Amino acid sequence: MSVLAPEDHSSLQWAWIVSTLQSEMTAGKRIASVKAVEPSLSLWTDFAPAVGVQLMDMREEGYSTSQHKLWSDFIIQVSAQSTKETAAANGYSIPNLSDAMLQLKALISDGTGKGVCSILRDPANRTLGGYAAQSTIKSIHYQPEIQMGATAGDEPIIWAHAFIDFTALQFVAIQ
Repeated sequence: MSVLAPEDHSSLQWAWIVSTLQSEMTAGKRIASVKAVEPSLSLWTDFAPAVGVQLMDMREEGYSTSQHKLWSDFIIQVSAQSTKETAAANGYSIPNLSDAMLQLKALISDGTGKGVCSILRDPANRTLGGYAAQSTIKSIHYQPEIQMGATAGDEPIIWAHAFIDFTALQFVAIQ
């Protein structure tokens, strides 16, 4: 049973998720191609592909006379950008949404145990380093983004985003 304030639990969960994803960015790890993992939903970096982790909501509900359930809801944004280089590597002549989506799909789950969802679903990670009794992916929302070039002749800027709705449950002491 925890003695921390509920908001402290959510902050520790948030930091643990960011740190764990960052540790998986190195060569040979599950998201080695990711160039940045940030503790915010808005990916302010120009690095792609990138991951942002944002605490969106925390709520308490009664559980017993000495404990509450603490639910922490996170949105984990995974983003990939199609460039001339990535398009060529995927067999396309120009940047396009299909290229961005192919990259994004591999970053989410590549079918071989790599990707952000594989990390989150790993049994060793389900308790978020002891900061949660359990955690789960509730949904994944995909969103394309195409921005036209600033001037005529500029290549469009093409992104594919996934927003993973991730929830953690912890039992906390009533203070």
